Amino acid sequence: MGTRWPVCRMPSRRLLPLGCLLLGAACARAGGLPPAAKHHDPSARPALGARDLVGRLERRIAELRAANGLPPLQADPGLERHAARAGDARAHSALVLDTGLALRILAQGGDELALWRSLAGAAPGRAELLNPDVTHLGIAVRSIEDGLEAVVVLAQLAVAADVEVAAARLLQAINRNRGARGAPALQPDPTLTEVARRAANEFFQPPQRDEREVVERANAELERYGLRYRRVAALAVLVSDPLEAAALEPALDADARAVGIAAATGFRPDSGVRRLAVVVALGWEREDAPAHTSERKSAQQRAQVHEATSERSEPRGE
Repeated sequence: MGTRWPVCRMPSRRLLPLGCLLLGAACARAGGLPPAAKHHDPSARPALGARDLVGRLERRIAELRAANGLPPLQADPGLERHAARAGDARAHSALVLDTGLALRILAQGGDELALWRSLAGAAPGRAELLNPDVTHLGIAVRSIEDGLEAVVVLAQLAVAADVEVAAARLLQAINRNRGARGAPALQPDPTLTEVARRAANEFFQPPQRDEREVVERANAELERYGLRYRRVAALAVLVSDPLEAAALEPALDADARAVGIAAATGFRPDSGVRRLAVVVALGWEREDAPAHTSERKSAQQRAQVHEATSERSEPRGE
């Protein structure tokens, strides 16, 4: 004899929500769901719990990174959309977004635990989840014939520093370090700044060049200004923070007088993440007008003018 399903009769439309609750409770006591409710589209399973599953995967990733001394990754809606569109891609591949390189991991498993083991248990996926340079992630989960599939997209979306702010901060830091040595502050030079800006952008333009090649090209361009400066030189570094370049020894040379600083951010295929390039172009005054001499001469002239003015303004005695 089949199971008898209880029937709820509603005295009013206004009691429909309560009636549904009573029906659900009665069905639970009867030991199951009505036959019509048991037959559903399997593809609807991830849609019902996808958000919760994504949240649990995010927490697992955060715990994994914390156990390895790394900060958690922030969820990004844009990366989630990329993950949702990348379901047919192969595992552990890379894609280039407008923000730079993104790492993509594809994992499959019969349930949540198997999915996590597929995602973080294998060497490629685990290494990418523990990449110290990525800052954001997006996860998409869907149901497949054998269980679940997850696509995780990782990227470094937090820009290391605004390029204009980076240049200004670096100049302030260099001049503080120079002041501690008793050297005069470097003065910005528009020409040197333009050379530095072009050199910084070359770090991220094809063909790819390393620091040495960028410096050589910048120095060749700076030689055109040899008549204006006794000596010119360029420094180039790839850093995470612009202040890392504040201790470059040539920039602290007491005889250096002018400077051009530029920064640029972009994707370097050799590192796999966005980087910050800083270029410092320096100019030394010609020997016939060194910086210290010019400043002392200007100070002496101002003192002489002040003394002459004072003498003229003092009343003469009888």
